[in-house]
Amino acid sequence: MRLNQVTAAARDLEVSIAFYSLLGLRLIVKNPHYARFELPEGEATFSLHLT
Repeated sequence: MRLNQVTAAARDLEVSIAFYSLLGLRLIVKNPHYARFELPEGEATFSLHLT
């Protein structure tokens, strides 16, 4: 199985972006309700959706 993308809910998008950036994920898309990151290795992405 090949994983393409995982999306997680976030209550505070700015704080969550800062946290995942510290883990080494690179922010590639950002709008007021959504953010997407590239993982350090591989082709998978990780997204946050404001809830």
